[in-house]
Amino acid sequence: MLANNRNLKRKNGEQGFTLVELIVVMAILALLAGLVIPEFGNILSDSKTKAHKANKQLIEAAVEICYTNGDFDSDQLNGTYDLMTTLKDKGYLKSDSIIDPMDSDKKYMVKATEKDNKLIKIDIETTDNK
Repeated sequence: MLANNRNLKRKNGEQGFTLVELIVVMAILALLAGLVIPEFGNILSDSKTKAHKANKQLIEAAVEICYTNGDFDSDQLNGTYDLMTTLKDKGYLKSDSIIDPMDSDKKYMVKATEKDNKLIKIDIETTDNK
């Protein structure tokens, strides 16, 4: 009997899906899209956070190497001087204006403090990109 009903829908040799079948497939696709799309937002946010951390680690390593090589002037290590230009000029960084991936309107600024001929503090923060 079910086969006869199916054949009634397909008289004149018509082929294809019924409207109900198409609506069910569209509903399933919409449900799957609703589950997947928020994950893409998380991936983007996570990648920006990881890039931010990697930039800070790179800058910190550049400061430590530059300090170890004695390439800073003593007046630059008082905690108030932005060292990014020095790091670029000495070849430790390619640019003195590294943009923060978390906020494209900001760039990194780094300050360091020396005490008793030891590097005791490295502050890496972001500031407005001027």
